[in-house]
Amino acid sequence: MDKLTFQTRPRKQLKRSGFKKPVYGATKPKVRITKPKRELMPNRVKRAKKELVELSHTTKVKFCNLCSKTKEIHLFGKDIRCKSGLSSKCKSCNYVGVKKWRTDNPEKHSIGRKLYKTRHPEKTKEQARKDSQKNYYKLGQKSRIKSRYGLLLEEYNSIKNRQNNLCAICRKKEYEKELSIDHCHKTGKVRGLLCQKCNTAIGLLNDDILLLKKTILYLKNNEN
Repeated sequence: MDKLTFQTRPRKQLKRSGFKKPVYGATKPKVRITKPKRELMPNRVKRAKKELVELSHTTKVKFCNLCSKTKEIHLFGKDIRCKSGLSSKCKSCNYVGVKKWRTDNPEKHSIGRKLYKTRHPEKTKEQARKDSQKNYYKLGQKSRIKSRYGLLLEEYNSIKNRQNNLCAICRKKEYEKELSIDHCHKTGKVRGLLCQKCNTAIGLLNDDILLLKKTILYLKNNEN
């Protein structure tokens, strides 16, 4: 039998045709493994909190991009995406936008609420309990104001608006509770609305003007 003959191309022709010689024992290219975004979130939250603390120490005012007004820090909601840790919109502007979206998209809003309730049943129960307490307090407040001071809730709200929701003495806002009704214990006449601190201070001094003057003199004499 004749020997089998193999026709082989020269090297130049093989290079032109794009033929590549197989490399045995070659390793696969290394794939870079990146951490998922969820693992990086806690560090981002810490950074935002740190910047928020620094902001609260340095400046107590922030600029709202929608209403173009400078407002206090507590009037802005938290937002991790921002550098300062606070939202670029104030709470009132954000509330208007959310309310408009809810009216424009009622179906999406209802679906979102249902999903939230199914995912967070404990939070929804806690919120429902708080809302019921608020409603109970409002109903009780109306009857309490009427029985103790002879004031209607509308009259109370009118005095509050007249004082711009501020204490009549220190001119500060009460955030946690409603403003207390200050009245004369002898005549029962309502004098105005005060914060809890000012109301208790007057009450402890028995509404006595002489005692108040003496306390002012005492503080002046003992100034550093």
